[in-house]
Amino acid sequence: MSEGPLVSVIIPVFNAQAYIGDTLRSAIGQTYRRLEILVADDGSSDGTRAQVSAVGGTGICWIDAPSRGGRPSVPRNRGLAAAQGEFVAFLDADDLWTPRKLEDQVRAMIEHPDLVLVYSVLRAFGDGVGFGDSGYGLRPWPLRAAIDADVLEMGNTIPCSSVLVRRSVVAELGGFDEDPHLNAVEDFDLWLRVSRRGPIGFIPRIHGFYRVHATGISRDVAVQRERARYLVRKRGLERFTFREFRERSAVLRMARSAADVAATAGLIASEWVDRRLDRGVPLRRALQEAPSTA
Repeated sequence: MSEGPLVSVIIPVFNAQAYIGDTLRSAIGQTYRRLEILVADDGSSDGTRAQVSAVGGTGICWIDAPSRGGRPSVPRNRGLAAAQGEFVAFLDADDLWTPRKLEDQVRAMIEHPDLVLVYSVLRAFGDGVGFGDSGYGLRPWPLRAAIDADVLEMGNTIPCSSVLVRRSVVAELGGFDEDPHLNAVEDFDLWLRVSRRGPIGFIPRIHGFYRVHATGISRDVAVQRERARYLVRKRGLERFTFREFRERSAVLRMARSAADVAATAGLIASEWVDRRLDRGVPLRRALQEAPSTA
């Protein structure tokens, strides 16, 4: 797709020298071409900027950090302040996209102009996750993907690097909350607020890969749980279940990983068939109530 609305891709970076090259190439390699790529630094002291320059390419803008924020909400908001696109996509500095990610999502948003946000499936990878681990495989599990605000409040099913959202809606909400106590759950907080502004959609396709680090904050369940509790108190959430923090036995984790492999194969096969038959983009969304005839 060479025509269509501009998409602003926002990539927050901090000492991402090891991964940013591959991440940028996955953004540049999108089949959807109307992009601006905003790399928002947060005080990197390694060779991150040199790696960005080495990748090159038109439409890449480096945004300097006046000071170290220490949490991804800060550089993401700097990127939002500079963004010009009708839509915004977020890509973490160590994650990857499949080539048709943006093309599929932009088409869904154009065909359904009432949608405020659309997201897809990411598959976890990296040294920090293996078969049988709790974080192995698909995020979200396709059958559990939330498509309305009430279900989303029960637990975050939206990976940040899978999102395409209308910039106008995010701007009206003031972007990400930079409260330090929301670090690592600030994206969930934003998706909750966005979902209350209009319908959201889910595309059951694998549109990228989420890198898991052995020492990453997402691996510290206790910290994640406390920050989720803080979010629940701050926003007055009544439906949040804390389901993602439950301990599961090794047998259950192995069984889930096996089911995940089967689900992954099913998603890949269904996409192959859809593309060969030109069926368009599958989309799940909450059904709107029929207008009253009274």
